[in-house]
Amino acid sequence: MDNIISALSNVLSLEESTPDFLPKEVILKGRTIYGFIGTQIGMCNANTKHWQIRVTTGPGGVILRNNSEVFGKTRKVKAFTIGLLTNANLTYKLNPNLGVSLGVQYMYSELLRIRTHYHGERVIVKLDGNNDTNLTRINFTTGLSYYF
Repeated sequence: MDNIISALSNVLSLEESTPDFLPKEVILKGRTIYGFIGTQIGMCNANTKHWQIRVTTGPGGVILRNNSEVFGKTRKVKAFTIGLLTNANLTYKLNPNLGVSLGVQYMYSELLRIRTHYHGERVIVKLDGNNDTNLTRINFTTGLSYYF
């Protein structure tokens, strides 16, 4: 289960490699989908000519799906939990239509249970606070913003 949690570094990723401590035939390939959907409330400082600061936060649902192969057999893992997403962006407007942005997102969530389907068997794993089973994530972004 630790391999699944550690594979959550990307929202959508293809996992083609096998950890060093496992034989190469153990994990052939896998795909992890990890997302957040929820509402946000925020503030925006737009009083200055060039600088814009936006801060948002809000609760939502965190979804985990992992489809992989272990020893050539399909394994599916699903989980859903509640999380909190906080976002902060700083934009410097070069002109009225174009800006340069920096941002940070922090999402916190704890998994309470995971559903697995492997070898035709369905298992629900209930987790407690002693396990490192959170889907906490931090993203740093930069880019250009275009304003219509």
